[in-house]
Amino acid sequence: MDIDLVYLWVNGNDPKWQAKRDACIGRPTERQENCKGRYADSGELKYSLRSIEKYAPWIRKIFIVTDDQTPEWLDTTNPKIRVVDHKEIMPAESLPCFNSTLIEHYLDKIPGLSEHFLFSNDDMYINQPVTPATFFAADGLPILYMNRKPFRKLALWYRDKMGKPLSMYLKIIRNAAELVEKHYGTYYGCKPHHNIDS
Repeated sequence: MDIDLVYLWVNGNDPKWQAKRDACIGRPTERQENCKGRYADSGELKYSLRSIEKYAPWIRKIFIVTDDQTPEWLDTTNPKIRVVDHKEIMPAESLPCFNSTLIEHYLDKIPGLSEHFLFSNDDMYINQPVTPATFFAADGLPILYMNRKPFRKLALWYRDKMGKPLSMYLKIIRNAAELVEKHYGTYYGCKPHHNIDS
């Protein structure tokens, strides 16, 4: 099967991009959902791409989804790599967008994207050879790597009861688990590893 790789990338050091963000959601704060660290570019993408080239050369095509930006060091003539602007995949009413969770909902709109693809942040690396079987089962279904938390539902309920606020990430995990429980009758008390996902 053809397998592609999709990155979300932003250069939060770019003054033009900063002005757009500040006008839309305000300057960075200490809050997790709008802190400087969420948007900082420390050059990780270059090394992540190198790790893919070395340890997963079977990747068919790499798509870098970004907001009207291109890494200055990137060879855009490389036929294996394509920069995809948010405007190509997201509706106008959702732009500009600074929420990676929302952007992820539109990845399937990337023109030419294979049905089977991996999703990565720019700070993820591969440090040994991997094969498609690392990410997809023989039937083509994705392999999910999860941190199992058998008492997560109880722990989240207790935090709510005690008035301890959940991070945006934990809210997303809780909401997803509740949706699965509502539709399939099973609560999965786990969260994804911070890794490349299929």
